Amino acid sequence: PCRHRTRQQARGLENAKGDKIRPQERKEPPDILITNYSMLEYMLCRPQDRVFFGPGLRAVVLDEAHLYNGTLAAEMTLLLRRLYDKCGVSADDISNYATSATIGTGDPEELRHFAGTIFSKE
Repeated sequence: PCRHRTRQQARGLENAKGDKIRPQERKEPPDILITNYSMLEYMLCRPQDRVFFGPGLRAVVLDEAHLYNGTLAAEMTLLLRRLYDKCGVSADDISNYATSATIGTGDPEELRHFAGTIFSKE
């Protein structure tokens, strides 16, 4: 079933009513994490957010992909590599999606090169 949880609920620290949960009663991390690159960077550094990262990672979606060029693209590529390392997965284990209404010129080779570079795969 579909569910929405706060960060404290997703960390397994409280229930939907806001009551604290004892460690032995904590459940699995969320199935889907929606964030942006700056918050992802922050979360990867914080010990209390480690519950969000594990071997269950299967997909990464980058919205507004046309923004990722130059230095920001390089930073995003390295951030994704850190994410994969933290989760114990490789780039080849992950399905990657990039969305944009304005990326590139429409040349498939240009898009293939962009995706290969930012997602660290062929």
